[in-house]
Amino acid sequence: RIARYLDAVLAYVRSNEAAPRDERVHVADDLVGAAIRAAALTGCEVRVSIPDGDDLVLGEFDFALALRALQNLLENAGRYSPPGTPIEVSVRTEGERLAVTVRDHGPGLAPGEEARVFEPLSRGEAGRGVAGTGLGLAIARTFARSQGGDVRYAPAEGGGATFTLQLRRTRLGHSGALLPCGGASPCPPGRHSPGRSHQSRFSRQHGPGFYPEIQ
Repeated sequence: RIARYLDAVLAYVRSNEAAPRDERVHVADDLVGAAIRAAALTGCEVRVSIPDGDDLVLGEFDFALALRALQNLLENAGRYSPPGTPIEVSVRTEGERLAVTVRDHGPGLAPGEEARVFEPLSRGEAGRGVAGTGLGLAIARTFARSQGGDVRYAPAEGGGATFTLQLRRTRLGHSGALLPCGGASPCPPGRHSPGRSHQSRFSRQHGPGFYPEIQ
């Protein structure tokens, strides 16, 4: 437990010094699959909803920083999920951003706690007696904002909490060239383009639906 706490403290210190070093175009559902595999979610069922169709949801971000941010959101949901309830993950687009939302069926936040939970070492009333360092959400938001994104909270309909990781979105033009959202010019040369034939490892292997219980 002490080692985990020290690791979180070190990660938070680094998050305030972190700058994106490898911003490339990635497929959103690849990020989701990697985060689920990396997160400590023993005994949790994770249900994943990915947009149908052949159009991939693409974003331009530092994969390592985004991965840690989403992993923290998943582990936060796991800590507050009552036994037998799933963690729900959904991928969608919001204008010029892609959004990955993590929803749990726990107690949610009390009124007035929405901003405070993103402060380091701060936890909501429901966090008393729950294992954790109080740094995960602060790290997630810092890593997201360092590359033009954000992490936002909203109460879940019917109870629970939703935390949404927002990152810069990009898209494919008719020719297969990458286009930044909000503009019509292709991305500068040197950016990786997956092309329309790209097969996302996560979406093509698993598709929309649910991840079985993680052992």
